Amino acid sequence: MNVLEMAEMAVAESNDDPDGSCLTVAEILRRLDTHDSNNVHLADPAVDRSRFRSEVLSVDEPVCGEFLALVYSAHYPLVRLDGFTDLREMEAWLASDCGILNSFATYVIAFIAGKLRSYAVAYQTDDGAVHEFDKWAQNRLGPQPAENASNRWVAWKCS
Repeated sequence: MNVLEMAEMAVAESNDDPDGSCLTVAEILRRLDTHDSNNVHLADPAVDRSRFRSEVLSVDEPVCGEFLALVYSAHYPLVRLDGFTDLREMEAWLASDCGILNSFATYVIAFIAGKLRSYAVAYQTDDGAVHEFDKWAQNRLGPQPAENASNRWVAWKCS
């Protein structure tokens, strides 16, 4: 997968946002940064200082790694690529307070083996009921029960 392919998949995934998505391919190319050791060629220290890359990324740049998450925050704003050593590590992070449950994360888009993978974060409440985390409700209504649940996991959606 290259940067353009990743960006196009991420933008398409964010288009179901009920409030509308401001994530664009151009935004990803202007802001993307990473500290992932598989993608050091995509890192740009200028992003830490200005929130923009010193040079817009080339669309042909390869994106490496089997387990990746593209994080977009409209609040800050930032676009960050995170890499994981295996599926278990990725799932734990996605369902953690650092993943999509982070109130500053607008989108956290998962890629496995170069393909976008849709997911939900499921959680179990103290009464044993299982629910799906609702990012839109968090954005509109404030903190959600999933944020306090100790039992959370990723439920992969069928492709």
